[in-house]
Amino acid sequence: MAPRSTTSSATPLPAPGRGPTRTARGRRPSPRNVYLGLRLRERELVEVVQVMGGRRHHVLGYVTIPTLAAPFFAALKTGGPLAILGVIGGEFIASSEGVGHQLFTSAQNLDAASEFAGLIILVAMTLVLNGALTALDTYALERLGLAARRTPRRDRGGAHPKNEKGLDAR
Repeated sequence: MAPRSTTSSATPLPAPGRGPTRTARGRRPSPRNVYLGLRLRERELVEVVQVMGGRRHHVLGYVTIPTLAAPFFAALKTGGPLAILGVIGGEFIASSEGVGHQLFTSAQNLDAASEFAGLIILVAMTLVLNGALTALDTYALERLGLAARRTPRRDRGGAHPKNEKGLDAR
């Protein structure tokens, strides 16, 4: 009887970066979000701009860019922290300096204080990047006129009683 092989020849291994080894979200969130944002562009809005005499650059400025702004910044907010984790992982594996290298050497030396300090630095860098991207998102949406409008604050004491002419009853 021939020895059995531990690997089956009926199911070939997937190539790197393909098949089940790839994450469900993919590796590049930005192009996918922009593509989905382009698909969400309403055809009626494009037709309205074209009927009013708008050319391609008008469609781009008044319909396409405002439609793509939200998905693009959502992709940046997702990709920014993932990029930091990628850099830290690269430093962890093949670097002689940096936060990742410090985390690696602290873990090998069983130095809990340095390990937690490195993790706190990592969290702080991620929060700062996320805050900067949120500020950029808010600025860009305000600049495009897409920011949520703020409602005026109500008086904390309640509404003023008014008579039928709209004058203060006090």
